[in-house]
Amino acid sequence: MQTQKQKTNSAFGCGNSTLRIEAAKRIGSGHGIEPSAEMIAHVPHKAEAQTVTEHVSIGSADQMPLANAWFDVVSCTMVLHHLPTTRQTAASRKRIAGFGRKVALAS
Repeated sequence: MQTQKQKTNSAFGCGNSTLRIEAAKRIGSGHGIEPSAEMIAHVPHKAEAQTVTEHVSIGSADQMPLANAWFDVVSCTMVLHHLPTTRQTAASRKRIAGFGRKVALAS
């Protein structure tokens, strides 16, 4: 019997993960990437209060240390205007989302 992969989502520039935690409730577990350690420090308490598992790493949106084609949904909100290069960031989003998956952007 083959097991189905749980739906996963990723966000880059996830801040304190407010939106990621809401997404985890609806879409499934995932992983956030955030360059600021100060923002990440708030995540464990917030996730625990919402009874979700939230994984967040310090990193850059243009060099995401995540597996190819792993995520069902990749999001980025209010961060694109902070990035030095959107071309490499777009390539990273495409790489981790894979063919036929969803990428959501808002800036």
